[in-house]
Order: sequence, then C-alpha cells, then structure tokens
Amino acid sequence: MELYFDESGAFQLSTPGAENFSFVMGIIIPEESSDKLKDDFDWFELQLAATERSQGEPKGKLLTPIHRRILLEILKAHRNVMLVPVTVNLGCAESEFLRSAPKNIRSQIECNLDEESPFFTRFERELLARQIGNLSSSVLTRILAYAIGVLRTFEAITLYFWCEKFYNDYAPIQIIFDRVAAPGSREELVFNGAVYGYISNWSYRVPIKTDPRIEPQHPLLARFGEYINGRLALSLTKMLPRKIQFKDSRDCWQVRLADFFANTWSRVILDYDNSDGYRSMFPDLHRKTALHQSIPLDVVGLTEETEVTAAPSYLNVFGEMIRDHKKITPCD
Repeated sequence: MELYFDESGAFQLSTPGAENFSFVMGIIIPEESSDKLKDDFDWFELQLAATERSQGEPKGKLLTPIHRRILLEILKAHRNVMLVPVTVNLGCAESEFLRSAPKNIRSQIECNLDEESPFFTRFERELLARQIGNLSSSVLTRILAYAIGVLRTFEAITLYFWCEKFYNDYAPIQIIFDRVAAPGSREELVFNGAVYGYISNWSYRVPIKTDPRIEPQHPLLARFGEYINGRLALSLTKMLPRKIQFKDSRDCWQVRLADFFANTWSRVILDYDNSDGYRSMFPDLHRKTALHQSIPLDVVGLTEETEVTAAPSYLNVFGEMIRDHKKITPCD
C-alpha cells in the first residue's frame, strides 16, 4: 500500500485571530488499484492544455474547473483509493508561539537526552534537536502538518481498509512526500526524524482508532499489534517505515495526483462563499475522504493545547452540503 502527500499553502505566520489556512493532502493507493488508476491518470494528463502546465509539468494550481471535475469523476470510479485531507488554521495560535517553536522544541529534546528512548539513540536525538532548532517556523509548521497527515492516513487504513481483499497490502506500507528541498537536506532529515518521533509518541499516548471488525486474529493486529498500556493495540511504530521517501513530482505521477487534489481541496475550502464556483465540488470530494461523516473538514491548529474548539462558523456550510450524502469507501 502506498501513501503519497503534497501540500497547498504557504504555512506562513499570521495575525492571531485571523484565519490563515494551509493544507496537506494524503492519498492512499492500494497496490492492486495502482495500474488502473495510472491508466486513467495518464489519459487525464493528456487532456491538459499548455496553460495547465509549468515547464511542461502539469500543476494542480493551474487546472481548470472543468478538469478538476473530471478528475473527481475518475477518483469516484476508483473505490479503493481514498483522500486524507488536513486543513490547518495557523491563525488560531499566537505568532510568537509558532515563531519560537523551533528553538523551544530543540530545548525540550535536549532537556530529555538522559532519558532512554526506544526509538532514537542519544546521538540521533542530539542531531535532531540541532536540526529542528535551525528550521524556520514555516518549515516546521509544514512538517507538523505532514505528521498529522501521516497519523490520519494510518488511521484511515485501520478504519476503511479492514476487509480481506487488502490483507496482502498491509506490508510494506510506503510513504512518499513531494520533494521540495535538495536530497539529503536538513529539511528532509528532520522530516524523517520528526514525523517518526511524533507518530511514535502519539502511538503510546492515544490508541489509534480501528474498525470494530479488526479483532486480535486480524492480519493488521497480527503483524502490527503490541500491548500498549495493558491492552493489544496497533503500534504505529511498527506500521511506519523508519525511512520516509521523497520524490520529485516531475518523476512521480502519484505525487502529481496528490498535488492536484491538495490544490483542489484548498480552492474548495477557501471558496466557502462560492464566489469562484469551486464550493460545489465539495460533495464529490467528501465522498472520497477519510474524514468522518459528522466532521466534514476537521480543521486543526498547531498549539500547546489539546481541547476541541469550534472552527469558523462560515465553514458550517460544508457540513450542510453533505448531510444526506454517502461516502464511497473501499470495503462497502
């Protein structure tokens, strides 16, 4: 099973209280669905005009509304493929909190170096602390948004890909990000360490949600199960490969597909007042997302708090649009 990620938005700081959205999109592609999806995607890219390309490469930000709707029809025809969107509101946190986050996270890691870690050696943690401390706040917020995306995508596998036809797809699970920095750069190294560390810690604090049909004998638990806090649960550290891959969108059609949907999701959500005609695409997008029916957007903020707070009320329009809609899910 392959998981691909791309983003849309600048992940820049803003005035506190002013909504500032950026987006990450994950796409789950089981191995058995890849060839047919590629055939449709190759056909789709052949339909794109020169104005929808940059230096010959198709780009999500350049797609016409008509071609976005055609892409949604292709997606709906592939039941086994799912989207995992993350909508991040950077306006809900104090800008100073985000600005100082790289330095503060470095300090926290360095303060805990004497504690044993089952995931990282002391040297690895020292190196990771220095690398995080040297990141800009915008890069760090993007990495954290990606980490949330990876977590949600693994949860989507346990909620929607539980049936027998996927038993052979659980291993290996490949995770591929769009390459936005030079190979081997500090940003890529931090991606590997920070995303893995976030997922590892979360796995032990909060059990991942699973479909009720995933019982102890299920292949997911048999392969990735671990006793956590006295009960058998899925260990994300066993599911998550230690080495995350990065690929250039020019060379990887799946990353381009993630780019198309990341940009389309952002256009739709930012068009909440339907001034540009994108909002009407939301029901078709929602049918293929892993978000719960009762939580159509699940907006997140990067703060020190963990409580649930209300998203801007003007986003309620999206919930009203899909009240009676049924999702297209892999095991139904």
